[in-house]
Amino acid sequence: IRKTDNKFIYNSKVGYQLKKNLYFTYLFNFRTQFTEGFNYINDTTQVRISNFLTPGTMLNSLGLDYKPNNDLTLFLSPLTIRTTFVEDQLLIDQSEAANQTLFGVDPGKTMRNEIGAYFVGVYKKEVAKNIILNAKLELFSNYQHNPQNVDVNFDVLLSFKVNKYINALLGAQVVYDNDVFVPKSDTNAPPGPGTQFKETFGLGFAYKFGY
Repeated sequence: IRKTDNKFIYNSKVGYQLKKNLYFTYLFNFRTQFTEGFNYINDTTQVRISNFLTPGTMLNSLGLDYKPNNDLTLFLSPLTIRTTFVEDQLLIDQSEAANQTLFGVDPGKTMRNEIGAYFVGVYKKEVAKNIILNAKLELFSNYQHNPQNVDVNFDVLLSFKVNKYINALLGAQVVYDNDVFVPKSDTNAPPGPGTQFKETFGLGFAYKFGY
């Protein structure tokens, strides 16, 4: 049995209306995972590469939020502080011994702060009867370190209501972070920056109580 996904994400946003559809907004985001993550070398060997709060990421952001309709939200911030935490002491010690960063955090350290620009666009719409599209694009550029290497997190999900009781979903996610080293398909190649892909298919039973 292998863990596939166990993410915890919290979002909060408050805004002051400047004019119709435009808000001066403060955005807070926190994300981590619940349990350990592993690199599965083979069927019997696995190496721990992540854990709860390793990494944990917190965003504090001030910017403008544009909401032209109920389907689309565009938020742009020229002032965002992104804090990355690592709390797993074993992985911290390993990064220090190898003199390598851990999720962008310097060897032996437990925290990294970045100041940069942040964009997030969210689109949700019923594209056909009983088919709902959810799409979210996040971009972050660090002013102080390689601002041209923009971090990308793109998530798209299609939800299908098959009938009264059966629901299905089809999703995909693309992630790139220049400061995060990921394993390469060539086992002899050292980990390094890379684009990560995830595809999801789910089929479920749902029952609605009451009205």
